[in-house]
Amino acid sequence: MYIFYVRNKTPSSFDAQNLSVGKEKLIQEYRTRICMNLRGFYNNQYELNLTSGNALLILVHSVNWDIDHSSTSLNAWKFIKNSFYKETTIRYLLDHQNLPIIGKLFKKIVFGHISMVYDVTTTFMQGID
Repeated sequence: MYIFYVRNKTPSSFDAQNLSVGKEKLIQEYRTRICMNLRGFYNNQYELNLTSGNALLILVHSVNWDIDHSSTSLNAWKFIKNSFYKETTIRYLLDHQNLPIIGKLFKKIVFGHISMVYDVTTTFMQGID
């Protein structure tokens, strides 16, 4: 037969110190698990050929960014949006796609950019869902 010895602690010292640290660690653990699940989902989508390699790089990088910046809320969408939406670049591409000689090249670049944005956003939304 085993006898366990339990030290008496005052309820106030137990609640004030250990519970607040426990909540913080629990939130950090939830955050890490959510990010790891998202990363696994994105890799699975890539292995099933449902997303491109460039989209996977952006999505995994956003998850890594969320893991590294644990003091803020999850901001994966802000990171993703900033990675492919630069107003000056898009304006430049759209303005030059109607040029006579190199317009076809700019049209291909615009099409590739739009398809990559679509791929990233649909995979991101599926992962959040």
